[in-house]
Amino acid sequence: MAVEIITEADLKGKGVMGQPDVPGLSAAEMQAKVEEIVRSVVIPKVNEIINGYVSDETLAQTVLASGSVSSVFGRAGAVTAMTGDYTAEQVGAAAKTHAAQHKKGGSDPISAEDIGAVPGAKTVNGSKITYVIDGAIKASGVDNSGGTTSVKDPIAGTDAVNLAYLQKNFEAKPEEKSNSGAVTATAENNKEYKFTAVTSLSLTVAETTDCHGFITFAAGTPTVTVSGYTRTGGDDPTKAAGGETWEFDCLAGYILWKNWGTA
Repeated sequence: MAVEIITEADLKGKGVMGQPDVPGLSAAEMQAKVEEIVRSVVIPKVNEIINGYVSDETLAQTVLASGSVSSVFGRAGAVTAMTGDYTAEQVGAAAKTHAAQHKKGGSDPISAEDIGAVPGAKTVNGSKITYVIDGAIKASGVDNSGGTTSVKDPIAGTDAVNLAYLQKNFEAKPEEKSNSGAVTATAENNKEYKFTAVTSLSLTVAETTDCHGFITFAAGTPTVTVSGYTRTGGDDPTKAAGGETWEFDCLAGYILWKNWGTA
């Protein structure tokens, strides 16, 4: 409902305006004339406003009771979401520090096994198994007997097979071992020996030893002792002379000797 303003027409003929110097009214009539504008014009208009409208306080209470929102986080109008309006926990999300808490050294670290990933290092039955992930996988000390699973060597970039499969089906490259002077050695499996400038040799060969080597003697007459073998054949190493090069080959306790003479 619209509120109409008080106009001159509403005031016309009311009050003491326009009265003669001596109005000729009784005391009661004069009192009524003085208050006429207030009582007959102003008061009715004020009552109309009060009856037709509510106060700001009542209006605010009415709005809140109806479920309407006058502002969000102190912002009125077309309010859009902003950082800081809600915490991560309030909306069921992970906090910003969530990752930091669960990383290595955090307050609540998660291991690789917890999330089904490959661990950086792991010990199984006393043997350490190391995994390196860098676009390829290198597994050290893994024994999948009889398996053929291929992994990548991260250094060479080539395929590799597990150690048990390799030992079962292929002969590994022998390890090279060298010495000189007065040599005392116990022959080991899968070794390639190179003894140079040998003044004396004491070599022990077990019945299960599989190895190979060359011996170059220094000047003079060397002392040579060989023990532990089952049978020996070829040239006699105890008759070696200074400056000569000898070759030996051991397999299952048997030794073959070859004197290649001097260079």
